[in-house]
Amino acid sequence: MHAYGRVDPYTGDSEGGDAEAIAALVDVLQPLDQVRAQVLRRVAHALRTPMTSVLGFVEMLAEGAVGPLTEDQRRALAAVDRNVHRLMTLIDAFDQNHPEQRRESAGEPSAPAGGADGN
Repeated sequence: MHAYGRVDPYTGDSEGGDAEAIAALVDVLQPLDQVRAQVLRRVAHALRTPMTSVLGFVEMLAEGAVGPLTEDQRRALAAVDRNVHRLMTLIDAFDQNHPEQRRESAGEPSAPAGGADGN
């Protein structure tokens, strides 16, 4: 038995009387988790926006929109394209790490901003 007592996973009852303490911690941690999720969304967006522009310009250059490219320029552009795609994959993975995005990816609706009861 832990110092915190045991909590019945089905009823939430606690042998050590810790249910109230756990509920208080949940009340404190939920707003912090919401702030964390918001920061993750903003960072992912801030990173994705310029990468999308870079990809657009890489595509435009590769299609010859500003003139023909030398073979060295094509190789350099291909390296930029690979690395930008790699960064976008990392940004997408980063963005998938917040709970709302995981739920939406799984086809579940996200929870209301105020929590399950809407407050």
